[in-house]
Amino acid sequence: MSSDIERRGTADVEGRLVVYINGMRLNKLRAIPQWVAAGRKRARMFERLEADPDSGFLGYQPAFMGLRTGAAIQYWRSLEDLQRFARDPNDLHVPAWNWYNEAVDDGGGVGF
Repeated sequence: MSSDIERRGTADVEGRLVVYINGMRLNKLRAIPQWVAAGRKRARMFERLEADPDSGFLGYQPAFMGLRTGAAIQYWRSLEDLQRFARDPNDLHVPAWNWYNEAVDDGGGVGF
């Protein structure tokens, strides 16, 4: 891993800004189907959030850390916006976590 900074950037933001980093790792090769499914669910969440300017979601940047590990650096207008999305049972996040807890987590093949 290189310690060089390829590019620096700044943001002109009025008010607060929340940076949230969420990572996902494939721990067992037999869990590749669940890992792919989890990645698709996460991609759908980002697509939906980006399409809704009122969500408070400002964008994200993928951060790849190897073949089995990656993260998403997310930018939110406020902690309240992030928590509202994370806890809304009628949005995509709660059903995705329910799926993960019921279908994936027992084997430990995919970790968040």
